[in-house]
Amino acid sequence: IRQLIHQPASAPEVMLQQAIALAKHDRRSSVEHLVRIAEECGDDPLLPHIVWNNLLPSLTNGGDAFLVALRNAGGARAPALKQIVARALDPILSNPGFSSDLLASFLLTLVNDAESNQALIHNCLVVIAQKLQTGELSDNKRRELAPHLEPVLSPLIAQPQHSDLHREAVLLATSLGMPQAFEPARELLVSPQVSDALRLQALAALIVADDADVLAAVRPILRDAKASAALRRGVIDALGRMETDQIAGMLLDVYAELPAELRPQAIELLTQRPAWAEELVAAIVGKRIAPADVNTNQVLRLSSSKNAALTQQVAAIWGAVRTERNPDREKVIAQMRDTLRTHSGDPYKGQALFGKLCGQCHKIYGQGQEVGPDITANGRASFEQLLSNVFDPSLVIGNAYQARIVVTTDGRTLTGLLAEESPQRVVLKVQGGKLETIPRSQIEEIAVSKLSLMPEGVEKQYQPEEIINLFAFLTLSKPPSDPSARLIPGTAEGMQPATNADQGK
Repeated sequence: IRQLIHQPASAPEVMLQQAIALAKHDRRSSVEHLVRIAEECGDDPLLPHIVWNNLLPSLTNGGDAFLVALRNAGGARAPALKQIVARALDPILSNPGFSSDLLASFLLTLVNDAESNQALIHNCLVVIAQKLQTGELSDNKRRELAPHLEPVLSPLIAQPQHSDLHREAVLLATSLGMPQAFEPARELLVSPQVSDALRLQALAALIVADDADVLAAVRPILRDAKASAALRRGVIDALGRMETDQIAGMLLDVYAELPAELRPQAIELLTQRPAWAEELVAAIVGKRIAPADVNTNQVLRLSSSKNAALTQQVAAIWGAVRTERNPDREKVIAQMRDTLRTHSGDPYKGQALFGKLCGQCHKIYGQGQEVGPDITANGRASFEQLLSNVFDPSLVIGNAYQARIVVTTDGRTLTGLLAEESPQRVVLKVQGGKLETIPRSQIEEIAVSKLSLMPEGVEKQYQPEEIINLFAFLTLSKPPSDPSARLIPGTAEGMQPATNADQGK
């Protein structure tokens, strides 16, 4: 085996045998040989996969040998090696013991030949910034990384402002707390000339850097009627990572100016931290916000507070809060069945309503967010199944859709569907389709909810006419604009609009 490993690489068959043999050698030199094979394998379709699988154990152990091998090789010149490096950074950074010095040394090698490594440098900067913003890299690691990465980032920040690497360097430098990058990051955040995605990345970087001026920049965005719903939704999501009490006051001030589809998300955020929840309940007591704007799951979260005065107020407003399915939902289904079978609605208005509210968690005909099931072909096999799923969502909850409740060490409570679980992190898919990453080190408690992520009481959040319009849309087998659309089985003929074409006029 030793002779095989050290044999000069030539044909792909020889390199394949070498790569397989190296899996049996737990030595630092094995990593160097695997890097060499990745550099010399050309466009072979199999070798990069073998090399990756054999490298992975060393990457999850800190990746020092891999970073040294890359530095000694002068970077990652070959396409196959570039692909491996792009994947390798995530497991390397997931180990808190990785060497900041070796990482910076390798990145500097890439930056010194930036023209040949544009895509790889971009990927590396993005991955490091994301790890900082999710908290997977601790504050101590951030402070350790900053001086090592400054020589890497400074020449990139000096590039023209419109360049991709300049922007990514600014975002990473901001995430690392480098003061010289704060102002360029703020300019990105407030600029309507850049994409919503880039503005939200700038916001995430400023938040992790604990920038004192970030809220002053955020308020006008939330109030800007010309700003896209996606941008404002992303801003609300991002604010959850801030611990300042000022968040609640700001959101409550702008609440009435938010589009209807963003208000549930604002309420969701306000129920995540105890101090914010207190201000939310005070606003409800003061009649600034209607009690019906808070759904069942959110009320349950408020009632679980350790603040006795708050839980008393919650009980006074909403009464006893159930932690399990309410059997009285069967009566609601009977009432809604009678109403819907004797009224016809406008499926186009129902489609618009679905997009604004239901679409935050469900997808249909390719539109919306896939948090819960895609209901294009799920949950609408019959009218009775649809009724049950909408008005009694906790009756049957599939294993994949059992919500997790995560309490973090800084007092935040998050509810969502499990998207990923590992020794390093838990990732939840939350309302609006966002993936919320919580490092294991920041999780105080995690539990499975007995209630569906879709709250009970939908009939209280809509006007009766809106419910009728929504079902006029949901009970069609295809979009209302499709002439071949038919009612799903069990739907009363009285619910069908006169003609689909007329409803579109």
